[in-house]
Amino acid sequence: MSLDKSSPEVLWKRFNELAAMSDAERQEVYCAGGSSFLKSLIAVTMINCPAPEIGDAEEFSNFIVELRGNYRLWNQHLMGLMVALETTKQGFESLEDFISTCPWKELSEAAQNFLDSKGKSAV
Repeated sequence: MSLDKSSPEVLWKRFNELAAMSDAERQEVYCAGGSSFLKSLIAVTMINCPAPEIGDAEEFSNFIVELRGNYRLWNQHLMGLMVALETTKQGFESLEDFISTCPWKELSEAAQNFLDSKGKSAV
């Protein structure tokens, strides 16, 4: 099976690979067309987030690390909300707020699916 280079799965895999690379390796990726990858990643995986104008390889490298950290924080926040909701049966409003503010499509969809499974809906 061949995956489209712009499919979410391929973009996520490449994003995680980039985040795990050294700063110098990420800078090399930028020089080899990394800014077009970044635009595709943001367009496919994020909600209402324009791709930033990246000025140079160092800025690209730093942005990849910051973006990965941002995803990690949103993911941890979602997990905390879901655990709290499971244990206390309270916090539906917090999860609804999460859905309306989270910039990551995958996490927002996971939160909505969780609400749906509980018989609630944020939409």
